[in-house]
Amino acid sequence: YGDLSPTGFAFKYGFIPMDFIKHHNIMSDVSIFCDPKLIPDDKMRRRCLERSGYPLDEFKRNKKLALGHFTWRADSVEHYMRGYESEVIGSMRHFIIVGSCELMKDELNRNYSTGKLRGALYNSEAFR
Repeated sequence: YGDLSPTGFAFKYGFIPMDFIKHHNIMSDVSIFCDPKLIPDDKMRRRCLERSGYPLDEFKRNKKLALGHFTWRADSVEHYMRGYESEVIGSMRHFIIVGSCELMKDELNRNYSTGKLRGALYNSEAFR
């Protein structure tokens, strides 16, 4: 593919060559970036996310700052399907739930004080 990796080729041309699909051991790493539109305006939501370590203002300024980075070594879909949620997936789920889902005010207060969510209450909404 010239100077492009198979994944780079897919991003540039919008499709994946058949010989790449036939290869059974695809090992690309993927970074997920935060669209600035996902950063909430609500003060309490922002406080919760910032307290959890999300650099919201930096996400707005630096579009190359990744929200999460998946590596084929640690974050396989097979692990997730077996019930193991990697730290990266949990962190992004947390970001989406606190930033975007309908939460009760006491849930935001709980998240701010403990850093935790009762995620099972919000998972279906987060993954729409």
